[in-house]
Amino acid sequence: MSFDYQHLKSAAFSGILFMSVYHVISSILQSAFLVSFFFLFNCVLSTLALLAVNKPKLDHIKLTLSVMLLSSFSLYIFLLSHLDTPNVTSIWFCIIILCNSVLLSSSLAFRLNLSIIISYWLIIVLLSNKSLLHIESALTLTLITLLISMLGQVTRNLVNQLELSIKTDTLTGCIQTDEFKLELAKVTQLFDRYNTPFSLICIKYDSAFPSESEFEIWIKELAQLYQSRLRKTDILCRFNSQKFMILLPSTPYKNAETLCSDLKKCADAYEFSYQKAANPHNINTRLTFVTETYSDKDTLEVWFQKLQSK
Repeated sequence: MSFDYQHLKSAAFSGILFMSVYHVISSILQSAFLVSFFFLFNCVLSTLALLAVNKPKLDHIKLTLSVMLLSSFSLYIFLLSHLDTPNVTSIWFCIIILCNSVLLSSSLAFRLNLSIIISYWLIIVLLSNKSLLHIESALTLTLITLLISMLGQVTRNLVNQLELSIKTDTLTGCIQTDEFKLELAKVTQLFDRYNTPFSLICIKYDSAFPSESEFEIWIKELAQLYQSRLRKTDILCRFNSQKFMILLPSTPYKNAETLCSDLKKCADAYEFSYQKAANPHNINTRLTFVTETYSDKDTLEVWFQKLQSK
C-alpha cells in the first residue's frame, strides 16, 4: 500500500474551493457583494491550484500561499461583518488551519496559523461588543491549531521517512536498486548524447557469520568504508543480498580500475568489529571485484547482465 501525498493536497484544495463557493452563494444571498467578490476570486485561484497539483514541473508554492492568504483574508472580512456569530466563523478557520498544515511547509504553516490565531483574538477582543461570550470559540480555535500543527509535523516526518526508506537501504544507507537503475539510465543518456564514459564496480561478498546481527554490523561497516573512498558523484548501491554496485559517472576504465584496487586494499587493511572482539570468531569473508566501462557494443541491459554474471 503506497501513500500519495498529492491526494491529500487535492483534498485540501477541494476543501478550500468548497468553502469559497459556499461563501460566494451565502454572501450574494445576504447582499454582501464585497465579501462575495473576495471568495469568488479565491474560487478561481483554488481551482487553478487544484488543477496544478498533479503537475510536478510547476512551482506550486506561490500559488498555494496566495490561495491560503486570500482564504484567510476573505474569512476575516466575513468575520467583521458577522461579529455577532463568531462561533460559526471559527469552524471555517479550523478548515483553513488544517489545509495550511497539509499544503505548506511546517515552518510556513506554523507562522501563518499563528497569525490567524492572533488576528482572530484581536478582532474578538477589540471589535466585538460581546467579547467575553466569544472567548470559548477563540480558545477552541487555539487548541485545535496546536493539535493540527503537531499532527502536521508528525505526518510530514512519517512521509519523509517513507520516502527515504523507498530510496535508501535501511541497514547500510546505500541507495536502493530501483533508484540505482534510474541513475544508471541517466548516465547512459549522457553517454549516448555526449559520449561521456561511465564505469561500474561490482563487489560480490560472501560470509559465514554465526548470527544475523554480526553480519549486519559487518555489512554496514563495509558500506561505510566504501562510501568514505568515493567521490560525491559516485553512487554506492546494495544491489541485492550478495553484492554492492558502484556507479562511477564520467569515469574511464583506467580510473575505475585504480579505484577498484584502492577499495580492495582498504577492505583488507580495515579492522572490522568482529576482528576487534575479545574472542574473535574465525570467520571467512570473501570479496570479489569486477570493473567494467560501458561501451555501445551491447545494449545497456545486456552489458549490465554480463557484468553481474562475471
